[in-house]
Amino acid sequence: MLGHEYGHHVSDLTGVLAEVQASGNQTGASSPQVRLELQADCYAGVWLRNEASGNGSGIITGITQADLDQVVAAAKAVGDDHIELQMQGKISPEFLDARLVRMRQHWVTTGFNSGNPSSCDTFSTNNLGG
Repeated sequence: MLGHEYGHHVSDLTGVLAEVQASGNQTGASSPQVRLELQADCYAGVWLRNEASGNGSGIITGITQADLDQVVAAAKAVGDDHIELQMQGKISPEFLDARLVRMRQHWVTTGFNSGNPSSCDTFSTNNLGG
């Protein structure tokens, strides 16, 4: 979860967050808002890779695909869909979509496998992993 939130901070620092906010409130699996979430997931994977490889403090080791899947599960449990349910009493269909879960798993794994934030450009691809 921390990696995902730090990912949003990176998106803010690079100006991507402001661009997405300026694009309006589009919906759907390929909307800028969803791409922003996928980018934060990817950055979380990058952070985990660098932490596990010893480039960080070395606290996290032995990360498996199941661990990466748990990143997505944690984000879903306390992320946008949970907040939306709490605030509005409903969840938008795109957040319940199994395709979105696959997309998020794809991007966490992409970031982890590369260990490089430049692999997290979810805005320049048509393949979001769904």
